[in-house]
Formats: sequence, C-alpha cells, structure tokens
Amino acid sequence: RKQAEDALRASEERFRAAVESAPAGIFVAAEGWFAYVNDLGARLLGADSPATLIGTAVLQRVHADFLPSVRERLRVVVEESRPVPAAEENWVRLDGDLLEAEWSAVPFSYEGQQAALVFFRDIAGRKRQEEMQIRSQKLESLGTLAGGIAHDFNNLLYAISGNTEL
Repeated sequence: RKQAEDALRASEERFRAAVESAPAGIFVAAEGWFAYVNDLGARLLGADSPATLIGTAVLQRVHADFLPSVRERLRVVVEESRPVPAAEENWVRLDGDLLEAEWSAVPFSYEGQQAALVFFRDIAGRKRQEEMQIRSQKLESLGTLAGGIAHDFNNLLYAISGNTEL
C-alpha cells in the first residue's frame, strides 16, 4: 500500500510538472467555474496567480461577441463528452484588454465530476505576422503590375522613337 501511495504521489508530481511547464495556458472548467489554472494560463488571462481565477466564472472571461459559441462548445465537451477542435475567439483579461486566443477542449474527469480540460494560447503575434505577410504580398503584386505597365509603356515609346528617327 505504501509503495502504491508513493507511486501515485510521484505520478501526480510528474503530471503537475508537465502541466505547469506546458507552452500553453491550461485550465479546468467544472460546472462553469475555473477549478484549476496553470501559471501561464493565469498570466495570459491577466491574473497575478492562478488563485485569482479559481472559483470565478469561465464565461466572465469570454468576449461578448463570442459568448454563444464558447458556451455551446463547452456544453459539447461536458455534456456530450466530445472534444472540440481549435477555434480562434477573443477572451477578456482581468484588466479588460482583449486576448486573441486559439483554444480547444477535451472531456476531463475532475474530482469525480465531468469537466472540460481547456488548452489555449495567445495568437495576436501570429495574426500580426499573417497580416504583415498579406500586406507584403499585396505590395509585391502591385510592384509586378507596375513593372508590367512600365514595360508595355517602354515598348510603345520605343516604337514611337523608332518611327521618329525614320
């Protein structure tokens, strides 16, 4: 029994270390409340520590425009025990700033009750990079178009110049 308890404790410590060092925010939503939040998740949501979020309503942290879809996705995870794929939605940090996040969730049993294990990450940097790439591609297309027009115009001028010389 002692060996089993030690093995369980070691397993829990390994699991906790893995979750705490994960490169994504992780939280457990049980009955609509934050039951667990890792350190990165707390920082992404603007909290000083996970304890600030524990016991508060998950849907309070969701931007009003995305509330119906987040509510439905969490319902699917908890009530139908089905994972939901990643979605990009805005969340609200404790200071009121927006968090552009990509999140997904899987069914999870937490302290004997059905819950959702949610993984999320800040995608604002990625979205800025994508916008810059699109802008760069537009400028490149504009440059190619201008080059083509200049080439055609140059051909016309060459023909006019040739006729004038004759």
